[in-house]
Amino acid sequence: MAPTITSSKDLVAHYNGYLSIIGKASTTATDLGPYFAPTLEVDGKTITVEEFRAIVPPDTVTTAELFVADIEARTLAVRVKIHVPAMNLKMTEHVFYGLDEQWRINKCTRLYSIEGNEVPIGN
Repeated sequence: MAPTITSSKDLVAHYNGYLSIIGKASTTATDLGPYFAPTLEVDGKTITVEEFRAIVPPDTVTTAELFVADIEARTLAVRVKIHVPAMNLKMTEHVFYGLDEQWRINKCTRLYSIEGNEVPIGN
């Protein structure tokens, strides 16, 4: 059943539900059903929810810092801090989501920087 989303605040709350489970080792593709269409386009490639789930290592910590939501266009842009302890990896990801009629992610475009690899502007 699709969530009731009538404001940007509702959309952000729905997305935070996804963030609260994506990094847990116990999260399955079925758990992601309310948040993802059965197939989605990620950076130009069509994959299944199962394939997307496999991208995120267990025990990944995700923290959203900034949201820009447009409920009429069914789009959401988010800056997310990601920490993967098992890989000693920290990164910032800027993610742009397209959402279907049930508010599930069906398109995802990502831009990211890995901590320690940033190059200052002008250098």
